[in-house]
Amino acid sequence: LRGPSGPTVVGALREGRGLRVGAPVLYRGLTVGTVTALAFTDSGIAVTLVLTRDDVPVRARDGLRVQTLGLLGDAAVELVPGPRDAAPYE
Repeated sequence: LRGPSGPTVVGALREGRGLRVGAPVLYRGLTVGTVTALAFTDSGIAVTLVLTRDDVPVRARDGLRVQTLGLLGDAAVELVPGPRDAAPYE
């Protein structure tokens, strides 16, 4: 999927831990996108991300986790690389 700025990724988290729409998305320490939607599900939180770069190698088995930034406790979503042999995310 492609959003207005780049690829769109939808994932799941068990907890939001202070996450909000507009929070940054990180990959290997670089900001590569933005959280565009959050929704409750039966098992946690559905997170929609729009990537601002086309060169992020997102794979189907990559993970997501909430990372706290700085002393004020702002939250970001980190894309956690999964197995290298996993299929690309579509």
